[in-house]
Amino acid sequence: MKKYTGFEAIERLKTNVIDDGKSLYRYNKELNLIEFSMKAPKLPWQHVIIDISFFFSKEFVDYVDPLKVGDWVVAFKMTKVCQVTELNYQGSKKFIMTDYAVDDCYQAADVNGCRKATLEEIAQEKRRRVFEKVGRTIDEFKEGDVVTPLDNDKDLLLVEHYSDQKNAVRIGGTYYNASDVNPAYFAESKVC
Repeated sequence: MKKYTGFEAIERLKTNVIDDGKSLYRYNKELNLIEFSMKAPKLPWQHVIIDISFFFSKEFVDYVDPLKVGDWVVAFKMTKVCQVTELNYQGSKKFIMTDYAVDDCYQAADVNGCRKATLEEIAQEKRRRVFEKVGRTIDEFKEGDVVTPLDNDKDLLLVEHYSDQKNAVRIGGTYYNASDVNPAYFAESKVC
């Protein structure tokens, strides 16, 4: 995690909440003031007058909201995107239970060994899980699947052919990149 001191810390206040380990600091644009809040005990934000030398005498990092149940994280040596299902704080050891399973056993991860997932990582993982539920790899379609374009989830289109070499689906005689359509119904789930 990048550390900020001096003018760099002051610049960072313009866009981020910064953390010195004990307190949080932010810039209130409307009042043109710096505000602070203590982390423990949790105090409401208060206006404070700070001498500029204060920012040169300490190191700051960007504040990251603590994890909570339902958050998406990247864990397990930063290789798996999973959802937090439970928080376990046992003394100084902090673990999270996740929805990632190996051999039907849900896995716990060290809080310090994970980070919050980006919106793109979350979307990719949700897409992967949709395909995994029907026993397919991500973006693997079959003839008879019903899909929607990414930009219009109201149009239902029938997949005529899937080319795994091109990773493309043929719809209405035209090929589209498989990642440009979302599955609506898989051929296996249709009732005849």
